[in-house]
Amino acid sequence: MANFPTSVYGPASKSAGQTIQPAHVNDLDGEVAAIEAGYLNGTARLNSSNSTVANLSVAGGSTFTGKLIVASTSAIACRLTSTVSVNVPDQTWVALNWETERFDQDGMHSTAANSSRVTFVTAGVYLIGANIAWSDGSTAGVRQMEVLVNDVTEIALIRDDAGEVGGRSPIQVLNTVYQMAANDYATLRIWQDSGSTASNAVTSAYTPELWAARVG
Repeated sequence: MANFPTSVYGPASKSAGQTIQPAHVNDLDGEVAAIEAGYLNGTARLNSSNSTVANLSVAGGSTFTGKLIVASTSAIACRLTSTVSVNVPDQTWVALNWETERFDQDGMHSTAANSSRVTFVTAGVYLIGANIAWSDGSTAGVRQMEVLVNDVTEIALIRDDAGEVGGRSPIQVLNTVYQMAANDYATLRIWQDSGSTASNAVTSAYTPELWAARVG
């Protein structure tokens, strides 16, 4: 019976001129067959503290003891910003364009074409968020910010009454989680009804900002 995978095969030392016996070959055959079957059939154990596996599939019902650390070198995320203050006419939705990429790890954004979009090249569950500060100073009306998927589906909306912030312009932060199919895209739009044109503020590293990160 083969030692693998429960223990390490330990053949007896051989002397020069000793005749190879059938039992020796049978022992080696048994170990080779056990190793091949263990890895092909998924019964071989990973019991080394330094095991490295390129692709690991874990079937339902598996049990782990101790700490399981899953690390990835292929993070998927982007964060975008703009140095442009956008004029927003009264009661009009305006999509923001992003001419600067703070980082883009999966080709999710282009500054040359459709710069208002974050495109989800890889399908998955994503955290999507944005930060907008208004600079108009008016206390009239409301200020709104929304995330649209494929220019159709509204998946997040924030609305603030400008008069509730003591005469100061509203600052809005929005976060949501959504399941994206490959090549779905999201855009950020802002809206106001102050009775005249209003605009967003521009502050380095703070506003306007749009981000997305794959979380599952």
